Amino acid sequence: MRFQRKFRCDFCASTESKPYLKTTKVSWYGKDRFELHSCVNCNLVMAFPRPDRDALYQDFFEGADSAQRTITRKLSRPNVLAVHEKAVERAEGFFKEANDGRRPKVIFDMGFGAGTLMEAARLKEMEAEGNEINLAGVHRMQDLGFNAHHGFTRDLSLEPERFDMVFNFDYLEHSYEPFQDLKTCNALLKGNGILYLKTLYLDCPDHLLKGPNYQLLGQGHFSYFWPRTLLCMFQSAGFEILELRMTGLIYIIAKKVGPPLPKISLNFLDHRYAMVEEKTPLEVHH
Repeated sequence: MRFQRKFRCDFCASTESKPYLKTTKVSWYGKDRFELHSCVNCNLVMAFPRPDRDALYQDFFEGADSAQRTITRKLSRPNVLAVHEKAVERAEGFFKEANDGRRPKVIFDMGFGAGTLMEAARLKEMEAEGNEINLAGVHRMQDLGFNAHHGFTRDLSLEPERFDMVFNFDYLEHSYEPFQDLKTCNALLKGNGILYLKTLYLDCPDHLLKGPNYQLLGQGHFSYFWPRTLLCMFQSAGFEILELRMTGLIYIIAKKVGPPLPKISLNFLDHRYAMVEEKTPLEVHH
């Protein structure tokens, strides 16, 4: 497998990094040791070196047996549809508040996995659209009558400012270009549109407890976020944070307030957040 061995931060474009973690305890690709590097300017943390993206996801693009097994596993998760119904309801409440009580009509799910969030939106009488690199998942949703796109979001020709809400669940940690993907979320949304995002964050309880044995380190995850860096990325991408919840994962609901800033901001100070400790049996990973 080919590897990318030239560091360039997707957020601030710096080419300078410092090692954050090197370990042989985490499964990685080929014979390379798992390493994380931190940008010296903005502290975005990335797996480095990392596999060539297209080669890595070839089986998913072709809908191989492993791709179908992934869909089967995602569909077998307990309460998955109920969880995603609650997520749609939560985002809808923020949308109504930001848009004088108007209900959202059209949503987009970036990296929809098995597509259950899109199904939940349909149950709420919303039009749901999304994209996924797993061809098996795309075929499943197309068979159910959804407009399901095959490919990485930023590689697609999607209509700008079409959607009331965008969902980005368990996606950004898989991205090689997380800031560009946040800007894509902005481009897809109408003014005052809502972005609901869930991803991993460093210094979460499990990371503090387990260190290099943290279960979200390793294969499939290429971007890692300190909360402050992630919030700066949101602000620079043209969003206002409406809610921030931090459990084992970080949940952000944000409103589009304009286009991305012409220059990135590294000084995100005006944010409100709640540390939420409770565990819920309805939690599910996308």
